Amino acid sequence: MSRSAHRNQSAALLHKTVDPYLPSEHTAALLLHLRQRFATRSPGRVAEIGTGSGVLLTMLMRAGAVSGFGVDVEPSGVDRTASLLHSEGLSLRAEVAQGSMWAPCRGRSFDLVVANLPHFPATSVADDMRPPSWSSGGADGRRWLDEFLTGLRDHLLPGGSAVITHNAFVDLDRSHALARAQDLVLEVLHTTSALIPAAKVACISPSVLARFDGHGIYRIGPHAFGDFHIVELRRPGHA
Repeated sequence: MSRSAHRNQSAALLHKTVDPYLPSEHTAALLLHLRQRFATRSPGRVAEIGTGSGVLLTMLMRAGAVSGFGVDVEPSGVDRTASLLHSEGLSLRAEVAQGSMWAPCRGRSFDLVVANLPHFPATSVADDMRPPSWSSGGADGRRWLDEFLTGLRDHLLPGGSAVITHNAFVDLDRSHALARAQDLVLEVLHTTSALIPAAKVACISPSVLARFDGHGIYRIGPHAFGDFHIVELRRPGHA
C-alpha cells in the first residue's frame, strides 16, 4: 500500500470512530461551572434543552436534582442521554423527550434550566460527523437562542434561573434586551475562549465576521479563536 493510500485509509478510519456527540469546549466550560455551583447543594427540579451527549443533565442528577427532564430534537440525542442516565442508575428520577425547544416542556416549570444551544453564526457548518442540528444557528447565530430566551420565563419557577453558553459574537446586547422584555435578569458569569477550526471560520456569515473580528473573534496567523460566555438568566421571586 502506498503512503498516500495508507494516510487516506487512516483518515477514513478516524472519521468513522469519532463520536458525533463528543462534548465540546462549550459543554466542558458549562459543566465546570455547574459542578462547582452545585457541589454542596441540590439544583432542585432541572431541565436541559438540547441534551446531546447527556453529560450536563447526568451531572445535575448526580448533584442531587429532585427531578430531571431532557429535550433534544435529534432522536439519537435522546437515545444517547437516556442510555447515559440508565448507566448511572438515574433513570427513575429523569426522563428525556424528543422535540424542538420548549414544545416537550408544555406545562412544566423548573428551578434550573441549562443549555448549550447551536448558535454559531452560519447557515450551515461543514461537519458531517455531527448531527444535522449541531452548531449552526443561522446567519446571525440567533435562530435557536432567540426562541429559547422568549420562551424561558414560562418554564422557570419564581426564583429559578437558566445557565447557558453564549458566543460573544452573536450580539449579547440583543440577549439583554430579550431578557428584560421577559422580566429576566441576565448576568455574564464567566468568559473564556476556544479555537475555531478553519473549516468553521470559512462558514461564518461575512456580516458577523466584519462586525466582531478583533473583539469576540480573534485571529493570530492562520488560527482563529472565539470568545464565549457562561450566562445566567434569573426570574425574580422566591423558590
